[in-house]
Amino acid sequence: MVLVSIAVEGDKVFQTYLNVAYCMDGAGFYSLQFYEHVPYASAWGLVFAMAPHQKHLKTGPVTVPARLYSPLVNARFLVLLSRLSPGAVLGVSRGAYMGGERAGITEVVENVEA
Repeated sequence: MVLVSIAVEGDKVFQTYLNVAYCMDGAGFYSLQFYEHVPYASAWGLVFAMAPHQKHLKTGPVTVPARLYSPLVNARFLVLLSRLSPGAVLGVSRGAYMGGERAGITEVVENVEA
């Protein structure tokens, strides 16, 4: 089985994301994920706003910088999102837009394990 997801920035108006999600939801895509890049809209905020509008499509942040939220906060958000939507996904990253605050690979792994 092949699962296809799309990841996007949070730099568009919300209606654009809803339109994309509606198209993807009816076409058998696995997930629509948002980059948690600090200059743009919050990925967590976008996915919480979109969750009630989806029937099959999973959603979530694809790259949450390891130092932006604690592992506990990410876990709480993920549990809530999974209750509000058909399914939740999460990716943790070093933090491309975090500059000197970018995490090391070991820290990212530790965040995921926590």
